[in-house]
Amino acid sequence: MSWKLKTSLLIFLFLPFLASGQQLTSTSLMGQNLFDINPAAAGMYGRSAITIRHRAQWGGFEGAPSWSFLSFHTPINQQLAFGFRVHQEEVAAFKSLNASGGLAWKTPLRKGQLAFALEAGIQRLEIDQNALIARDGNDSWLFTNQNNQSLFNMQFGVLYRSKKAFLGASVQQLVPSSWGFIDDAEGTQVMHVHVHGGTKIPLNARLELRPNVNLRFVPESFFHPEAQIGLNLDQRFTLGGGYRWSGDAYAMAEVQIKKSYRLAYLYEMSTGPMAALHNGTHELFIGILFGKLKSSSIKSFTP
Repeated sequence: MSWKLKTSLLIFLFLPFLASGQQLTSTSLMGQNLFDINPAAAGMYGRSAITIRHRAQWGGFEGAPSWSFLSFHTPINQQLAFGFRVHQEEVAAFKSLNASGGLAWKTPLRKGQLAFALEAGIQRLEIDQNALIARDGNDSWLFTNQNNQSLFNMQFGVLYRSKKAFLGASVQQLVPSSWGFIDDAEGTQVMHVHVHGGTKIPLNARLELRPNVNLRFVPESFFHPEAQIGLNLDQRFTLGGGYRWSGDAYAMAEVQIKKSYRLAYLYEMSTGPMAALHNGTHELFIGILFGKLKSSSIKSFTP
């Protein structure tokens, strides 16, 4: 067994232990842009890629979360790639804006490619006091003068890709920061770990199945597995769905045009008690590939 393979196996075994409730956004279209959860996927298409994603959670529910993502990544050469992302989140009176960027380093391994990445950025937290509804005139939220804070974030990722499959892991909030607005609204970030994988299963010359899974957890506190499967026709159209352990099921559709443009839509519904409280969740994804092919040394899986 080569030292590269030994190194990668050790990382996959011990990474989950490096990482107490979920604090970060949960999206469902992982198969459409793996870079959203793993910075080691930067440059994976061999061309520059820009993606836009918007998720409106729990339609009809007052103060429901909504998320918007903008990401860009590109290969620099055969070994290095750069990635950048901006993420905005709103939940009732709370707003969060996160901007980060990083580098991924890649090396051939057996019949595939192994990549490592480190990303760093700033998260800005804000409270819109005009959106607060207080039932108590003496509520301390009404008198706080600290409406925003900035936190430092880091993320690590590792990803192995071959022609038929991928396997990766990432750790978000690698260096936890503390935050606090008033005495009863303070805390510390915790690490979030993702372990994910996927493959392609040819059915005939035109059809293939594309299953993938993502295990997301905060050690000793939170476990959130998700499975997704899609049926792809001619490398252009995909229909499928998925299920999350928390009780959310979804259906999705994707179309790819000229290998440069991707459009996907998802509708998600709760199967538990929350189903009676909202009208479902909508998620829209747009992806664009552009520029010359910069990294073509390996033909690998590209979700």
